[in-house]
Amino acid sequence: MRFWFLTSVLGCFVTGILFIRYVAVWKMPLWQKSVMFALFMVAGCGLRLTDYSLESVFGDWFRLYRYSVYFIFIFCVILFTLTVFRDVVWGVLYGADRLIGRFSVPSPRDEKWLFRLNAATLIIGFLCAASAFYEGVRIPAVKIIEISSPKIKQEYKIAVLSDLHIHRALYPWKILCTVIETNKQKPDLILLPGDIVDDRIGKVEKMIRRLGSLHAKDGVFFVSGNHDSRRGSENAADEMKKLGFQVVENRGVPVNDDLYVGGIPDLYSAARHGLPVDLKAAFKGASSDRFRILMSHSPADFKDKDVFDLEVSGHTHGGQIFPFHFIVKAFNKYLAGLYRLDNGALLYVSRGAGQWGPQMRFLAPSEITILKLVPQKSEKAGGK
Repeated sequence: MRFWFLTSVLGCFVTGILFIRYVAVWKMPLWQKSVMFALFMVAGCGLRLTDYSLESVFGDWFRLYRYSVYFIFIFCVILFTLTVFRDVVWGVLYGADRLIGRFSVPSPRDEKWLFRLNAATLIIGFLCAASAFYEGVRIPAVKIIEISSPKIKQEYKIAVLSDLHIHRALYPWKILCTVIETNKQKPDLILLPGDIVDDRIGKVEKMIRRLGSLHAKDGVFFVSGNHDSRRGSENAADEMKKLGFQVVENRGVPVNDDLYVGGIPDLYSAARHGLPVDLKAAFKGASSDRFRILMSHSPADFKDKDVFDLEVSGHTHGGQIFPFHFIVKAFNKYLAGLYRLDNGALLYVSRGAGQWGPQMRFLAPSEITILKLVPQKSEKAGGK
């Protein structure tokens, strides 16, 4: 309840500023401005208007309705960002021009220039929102990251599918095509580091079964994320087990003689659901001469970093919609990409193959990550 209230307040603040900059400045009857203001406030509550309780109202049109409301809301967010940036730059240039007096920068109160800039900003904002929608619904691009280690004896191709967020309003073809694209990479292992299921199992059972077509020679591995846990991690984990996947939560599995995969449930939601998090138990059977992979949905620093060589995480979506990158970064030390931790271990944070809430992404493209683990060449061999 607190989440919906907070997002509605922030959303109405954004649309309120937009109303002031795009509507209130123009001369029109009070009743027209009142109607427009009400519409802007409704748009500000966009996230609240996508609740699944409205499915009974819209029926088969609910998916289209939900996508449309999200599009309007994110368009407002992008337009707000562009407008604030534009006004700050305009104000600075105007102030500087008043001091220097060379360039004749028009006043921010100049209605003629404001109309032109508003029109241009609206067009750019709409194009950015359309681009964000395309980025959200398209099949994720394949991103290849190569990691070398002296512990690796043979090359491994590991596919990472994080944050699919399977829910009833998602178009099933998106999951099917993502599975097909992943299989085309012919991975040796597939890692699903959480937030795979984001709805009641009964509502998305058919879509979850599409994941059963994922194929990897050395297996598919799963750990729960905060959304899996919110919907009941036992059910999500049970569904993964039915598909033949390995659920590695507080345990690990050896892969050949040089690789080990261990995992833990999501750090931040496990406590709320009474799930233990035991990093040592995940690597209890892993010798230090193996390359050890930790699956942890939320990227984090661990005291016992010496028990793994590579941490694979998701959760952040890379910010998903700019400028939320800054907020996500404020709450998560790691945003996206490959990092080296203090003890020399590596951390890879995937932007995810899906997204939460709006099926949109802006300046944070989705990805099917391929981690190529290769043997590290010795300096002697490199000199030859």
